[in-house]
Amino acid sequence: MKKIHQSLVLLLVIFLCACQQVGPGEKKEDQQKVAKGQEEVKEAQIARLFFVGDVIYHYPIYKNLARNENPTQFRTHYELMEPYIQGADFALANYEGSVSPDGQTHSYPMFRAPHETIDALKLNGFDALSTANNHCLDGGVDGAKKLIDLCQEKGLYQFGTYKDPDKKGILVDINGIQVGFLAYSEMFNGLDSLAKNEPYLISPLNLDQVKADIDKMRPQCDYLIVLPHWGTEYAQGPSDHIKAMANEILSYGADAIIGSHPHVVQGLERRNDGKFIAYSLGNSLSNQKRAFQNTKRVEGGLALELTLSKREKTRVIGLKEIATMVVRRQGLAQVAACQDIMDGKIPGISQEDLARSQELYQQVLEDTTKY
Repeated sequence: MKKIHQSLVLLLVIFLCACQQVGPGEKKEDQQKVAKGQEEVKEAQIARLFFVGDVIYHYPIYKNLARNENPTQFRTHYELMEPYIQGADFALANYEGSVSPDGQTHSYPMFRAPHETIDALKLNGFDALSTANNHCLDGGVDGAKKLIDLCQEKGLYQFGTYKDPDKKGILVDINGIQVGFLAYSEMFNGLDSLAKNEPYLISPLNLDQVKADIDKMRPQCDYLIVLPHWGTEYAQGPSDHIKAMANEILSYGADAIIGSHPHVVQGLERRNDGKFIAYSLGNSLSNQKRAFQNTKRVEGGLALELTLSKREKTRVIGLKEIATMVVRRQGLAQVAACQDIMDGKIPGISQEDLARSQELYQQVLEDTTKY
């Protein structure tokens, strides 16, 4: 009887253990998966992106700098912005202009910048250049191709002009978030005929083409940004035509639009669906001044800090506006954040530039929110 009692107790223990390990209607393998899922709390992937507007190498910007393939001199242009540029996971600028194949330079109205500028921007911490703009053929077809080659040699992503007929845009893995970039220009200053035998070299802002490119890239990326070079120079705000075009591009599947060309800031529109439109970031680096263009707005630029988060979906968790301007220190033209100047973080600032920083900070803030 003792042995029988012990056997019954053992069977009862086995039965109770089985009940604890596997629930009603649940396989043991399924329960193990649930337990594993409870142990692994998925952390969000975060990507920080930084954008500046038009980078235009007017001759006065670099006339005092040593050349001879010395990029360290040209690095001074964005030296004061390096904490922002290098603090991002991915930094991008709109390179407005071209180069000459042999390195010869030219300023307005045909911008052919020194080759050293590409290496310098890389040293500053920039990761990519958008090259779709109305001056991209200022160095001819060979100049456009040389610019592409320089970017490749220096390890910079580049898009908007292409040597490969099958290439459109770039797809970049930024901390596990796949971000797509496409760029187009609404005009080419009448030089687009230079690329008639290689039409893929440039990217006209044709909505049918934009839609086709988005359709192709969208399945591959978590977040898609379109950078159009569009609009009217120095205009107070985006036209109804530009606004309609922006909404059309977003409807195709783009998540954000960051525009350029007007040389003035033209407003930041945040939509309820999480998408946004920056109609124009204005000038970042240039020699344009109010005395030449009859508006102080050409002296202020807008930089953007965009923070993305991804778990199941990718969403914007931060979009910060930074007002910038070009200051003159020791004969050098340098881009600086207006707030840093006002906070006394940059030594050697003239009283004139200090006063301008306060004025331009307010102007950029107004231009960002008004239109």
